[in-house]
Amino acid sequence: MVKKTPDNITIKKTEDGKNTLLKINHTKKLTEYHIQESDRPNRQKEFLKSPIILDGFTEITSGLYNGGFGLTPGTSWHIYLPMVKTILKGEFNLFITSRDDIFEINKQKKSLTISHNLIKKFNAYSRAANSSKNTKVKYYVLKLLSEKSEHIPAPQTVYQKGDLDLLEKQIQDTRDLSQSDISAVSKIYQKISSSSKDTTKRELGTALESKIIVESVYLKKVIAYFEKNLEKEKTEHFWQEFLQDNVILFNSNYVSSITKKNISLKNKIPDFLLLDQYGYIDIFEIKKPQTKLLKFDSGRGNYYWGDEISKAIIQVEKYMTEMVRHSDALSTDMRNEGINVNIIRPRSVILAGSSKEFKENKKMADDFRVLSQSCRNIQFVLFDDYLSSLKNLANKLTE
Repeated sequence: MVKKTPDNITIKKTEDGKNTLLKINHTKKLTEYHIQESDRPNRQKEFLKSPIILDGFTEITSGLYNGGFGLTPGTSWHIYLPMVKTILKGEFNLFITSRDDIFEINKQKKSLTISHNLIKKFNAYSRAANSSKNTKVKYYVLKLLSEKSEHIPAPQTVYQKGDLDLLEKQIQDTRDLSQSDISAVSKIYQKISSSSKDTTKRELGTALESKIIVESVYLKKVIAYFEKNLEKEKTEHFWQEFLQDNVILFNSNYVSSITKKNISLKNKIPDFLLLDQYGYIDIFEIKKPQTKLLKFDSGRGNYYWGDEISKAIIQVEKYMTEMVRHSDALSTDMRNEGINVNIIRPRSVILAGSSKEFKENKKMADDFRVLSQSCRNIQFVLFDDYLSSLKNLANKLTE
């Protein structure tokens, strides 16, 4: 919902029309980005006052969620926002500016001004590291910020023995661990098991047990949140953000995700791409659990794709064709953003609907199977099936 006032100010509401999402002053090129209330955990509210001010912009910039849920993970906010809160001794106002390479902490105004260009650099570096080398990302971010602000100390360059043990003692509740935290535990175990010749069987067992416990705790959180919202009328945007944060962690085929709002490309790309360990790209098209999958043709006695699914199929087929046709230009664009990709016959996953639609209708279920198999390079996943796969994984972790 968009409302424009006579003084050249546009107010954009949230999808339900209840709250202000953006207040855009076109004359001053100044946008207020209002952080929304949500039942999703959002640690940013511990640090930031709402709204975030976008100075020099008349739209949401990359690095911010479209739905008003704050900064995206690729901005590395978890590294510097807690430090700024400590420096300013409390919550503060955040200004994102179009001016280049600025990171200013104002103690008098209790504010942080950071340039959008810096946020893009953090995003690019995180993507280049496939969000896996968290220590390197943290070192890169803090090194860059320490050069721009006297308040940010230069980072330690070398890991010291005992640091991990000290960190473990600071963790009071494993439910507070993030996706990246759990990824880090997994990677530490992999390093222990594959590269240390002196590691004993007992030490390996202890490391593996710790890894499984952490993954299991977080997965149960994800499942509970998934199940809680499955029957609710949530938007496609809601599900996109949720799956962007969680699909990679529990799918070993993929190492990173690429969202349109997190990168600036000349070529048009889908909202959500997945990158596998070899750098190949897959397209992820997300609808809703309530999306109707099929319609019935009474004349022929068969079921056919519903309107929303037909549109989704056409959309992903168009994306696959266009991405292959412009693969060189798109690869170059992404490399400029710090992302190395291979665009060769991309596959698509359409997540939509629920098996409840044809639970007691065998003909409908059979036709869905036939229609699904007739689409080349497109895999259909139902929301309740995806939830079941997460539950199966949770059971395996606790066996």
